This record gives sequence, C-alpha cells and structure tokens, in this order.
Amino acid sequence: MKKISLVLLLLFGLTIVHPAVAMARTEEGTVLEFDTCRECQQEEESSDPDSTEITHIVRVTSPNGGETWGRKAGNDGEAIVTGTSLHIITWDTLTVGVKVVDILYSLDGGLTWNIIASKVDNTDSFDWILPNVDSDQALIRVRGFDADHKIMGSDDSNGTFTILNYIVDPAYESDVIDDYHFALVGVMAPVEVKQGEMIRVNLTIRNTGSATWHKYGNYPLHLGTTNPMDHVSQFASHDWLTPNRTTEMMEDEVRPGEVGTFQFTLFANNEEGTYKEYFKPVAEHLTWLNDELIVMTIKIV
Repeated sequence: MKKISLVLLLLFGLTIVHPAVAMARTEEGTVLEFDTCRECQQEEESSDPDSTEITHIVRVTSPNGGETWGRKAGNDGEAIVTGTSLHIITWDTLTVGVKVVDILYSLDGGLTWNIIASKVDNTDSFDWILPNVDSDQALIRVRGFDADHKIMGSDDSNGTFTILNYIVDPAYESDVIDDYHFALVGVMAPVEVKQGEMIRVNLTIRNTGSATWHKYGNYPLHLGTTNPMDHVSQFASHDWLTPNRTTEMMEDEVRPGEVGTFQFTLFANNEEGTYKEYFKPVAEHLTWLNDELIVMTIKIV
C-alpha cells in the first residue's frame, strides 16, 4: 500500500502542537499533517445511506412530492409560529431498532443538503419551521440509526415539493452579509495514511464578524469546497453532507469571538502524486466567508 502524507499549505507560519499533529493559522492557508483512521473506510462503507442493502427501512411520507408549503402558499390550518411557517415532516420506520434519525432538506432537487435535526428521537414526525426561502425543487431526507448510531436506512421524498416562504426582513438582511467573517485557528489531522483509507480532520475557526453562526435555521454554517466554488471533491467520503459540503458545524451556535469546529473525513483513494483541495465556510443561502482560503495539499507517495 502506498503511503500518504497530507499537508495543508498556508502562506504564513506553522505551529507544531504534537509530534504527530500540526496546527497552524495564517491569512491564506495552513501546513498541516494528519492522523490515521484505519477502520473508517469499513465503517463508512457499511453506513452509506444510499446503499441498496438498507433502503426502505425508513420511508418519508410527508412531504412526499407535489405539496406547497409556506407563508405565501395560503394553506388552510397552517401553523404560524412567531411569524414563521411550521409544517410537520412525517416518516415510517419499517423495522424495529431505529432509535434516532437525521432529517435534512434540499432546495435544489438533491444536489445539496442541509441539516434540519441530527440524532433526534424516532417519533415518526418532526415539527419543522421552514427556512425563509422559496423553492420549487425541495426534498426531505430522513436517515435512521440504531442505538449505537449506526445507520439502518435512508429515504428521500418521492418527488420535489414547493416552498413559498421568503419574506424580506430588512432589519436582518440589509447588511448581514458584511457581518460574516472568520479566522482559521488550526487543523488537526493524521501524519500519514495508506492509500484507500479514511482520514479524520478536525478544523477550527473563530468568528471574527458580528453575526452569530448557527448549525440549523435559515443560514446554517457549513464547510464547502471552492476554487472553483461548489466543485465535487475527489476526496469526498460517505459522511459528507454532499460531495461539495463536508459537514455542518458541531456547535449549535457560535457567537462573535467564539470558536466553531468542523469534524469530517477524507477518502484518500488517488494514485501517486500531489493534489490540492480548497475549502471555505459558507452560510447557506446567504454568503461565503471569504477572509481566507484553506488550501489542503495532499501528497500520495
């Protein structure tokens, strides 16, 4: 098996915090080396939510295609909570043992996904406060897990539905884009891995703007691929939200001055050579955080 050395390049400085782990912080990027996770590939292969072996264990029942939800839809009996629109997502679990679920939504027919709730009790329903958006390509995904948080099944809406919920909020959106800024604090990742293995990455950034970051809600903060923006990563693994979004922020909320954390895996399955991958945080449906470019150089030897 070929050895892999991973290095995150930043223009200014490198701080070694452990003989096996590097951390760094600059205005352009960071040079880092990474730790191994030799069982990750097997775990991820067995937990692929789209695997044919685990389909139909969970079944989305509403919205399942063709519905129109939202404040502008004029639905009779629609719940309105503090000026927002609330609808109930429902699903069936067709086997015993599904203890908790992830609930996600897409606004572009499944190209990208956003977390609504993570590892919540399997009650077959969830009260969803709709995001402040309009879309005619919305989908819901429910993923079921057992008591050990191993995935048992996953299902999407059979067809797209419509959300008509966008209402301009000048008090919030007038200058909000200018309030999103970050600074890279550091990255922890393995020193070397063998070809075909999964490697775990822990990336930390500080909120240097004036807007609070959120894990859920209208503008959830994710870590996305860039250069070019939203490209499909050749290192995407099964635990990514989508091939161009590694993961959501671990913290539910990060206020200005506080630190947010992203934990994800990379699938190192390339031939011998040197590769680059690029990341930036993104407040979904609102703005990219363009303060720094996180450049990961992956060398396979």
